Amino acid sequence: AQAAVVEIDGNSSDAKKKLIEALIEANPNKAAVGNTIHLKGTFTLDEGLVLNANGVTIEGDGKDATKLVFKGVKAGGNADGLSVTGSNFTIRKLSIVDAPGNALKVVGGKNILISELKAVWTPSMPTAANGPYGLYPVKCQNVTIENSEAYGASDAGIYFGQSSNGIIKGNKVSRNVAGIEVENSTSVDVFENDVDDNTGGILVFDLPIIPNDPNPIIGGHKIRVFKNRIVGNNRVNFGPEGAMIGSLPTGTGMMVLASTHVEIFNNVIMGHQTTNITIGSYALMQKPTTRQGYNPYPEAISIHDNEVGGGGYEPVGGSAKSSGELVAAIAAAISKKPEGGPLTDIIWDGVVHPKWAKRMPDKLKICLSKNESNKKPATFANYDFLNLLKGKPKVSQSLAPHKCSLKPLDEVKW
Repeated sequence: AQAAVVEIDGNSSDAKKKLIEALIEANPNKAAVGNTIHLKGTFTLDEGLVLNANGVTIEGDGKDATKLVFKGVKAGGNADGLSVTGSNFTIRKLSIVDAPGNALKVVGGKNILISELKAVWTPSMPTAANGPYGLYPVKCQNVTIENSEAYGASDAGIYFGQSSNGIIKGNKVSRNVAGIEVENSTSVDVFENDVDDNTGGILVFDLPIIPNDPNPIIGGHKIRVFKNRIVGNNRVNFGPEGAMIGSLPTGTGMMVLASTHVEIFNNVIMGHQTTNITIGSYALMQKPTTRQGYNPYPEAISIHDNEVGGGGYEPVGGSAKSSGELVAAIAAAISKKPEGGPLTDIIWDGVVHPKWAKRMPDKLKICLSKNESNKKPATFANYDFLNLLKGKPKVSQSLAPHKCSLKPLDEVKW
């Protein structure tokens, strides 16, 4: 059967009813090809939308021409703007506005295209009451997020989690707590994105536990972050109290936490008040983990040929009190002043697997080269976190141990 095109005008009196029917009937047989749902105008919705089907395309007439507005959603029920379970799904050319939960959540699908989409929360001063994630594929494969925008998310504007084969390119993210977050994922290219005015710019995490997920996928690796503009992400952290994102220090350009095989190159990473780039182990969470198969150490990290400068001038923590205390302790150790002082452009917690305490194998090293601004090399510090906890850190600002190079990672293709 040929796929049908369903046209719905948001200004019609029964627009909501028609849209919900179209989503239910889009693909009752879950075949490889479903319907195209073409949306026009503004839809004012008082409940979240759900699509459970394969092969469906939802498209509007443009990010500013077609809008799904969720201001009137009542508490309870589905809080996400659009929640999708299915493969071969495309959504493009529309905005999702003021979802109480996530703007767009896609779970467990393959071959997902998110293009020319805008996820936005409208208060000019974003708050913890905003939804956590703008564009939020989780446990998916073969995902492209391109030419899209995300503003005001109380966790991450664009989140790629527990997924493999991701291309995140040409997006604009601003006024979120985290701009772009790649978590527990494998084979991801993040490039040509414009990331500014978030609390933190781009985060690459691998965590042993994920809230509300008893069986998370772990072992994130093979992440390339390149040709991005990551500038001035100094928005005060407005993440909800108690959420892990609350510990993200305001003014973090890039963070790599407990991930392996990460390559960061040809980016502009400038003007972050806490630090331009931070590299750390799961030890920073100060919570023990016994998760089988989890590697809590950042290994095989290559950071090269970036324009990096103007970072660390006024280090602060996030919304979590412990975060501020930790940043203050690091600043005091690096500046050798009890009251603290500036941090460097690049910081590393110095925590390695005990078996590499004397020497890291070359293929697992943290390699830093040709990171500079106006011909001035980016400043660096290893703040020796485990000894910092004991009050006697051996801080090193020497780049010599990191003058190395790793084999470039492959382009993500599928």
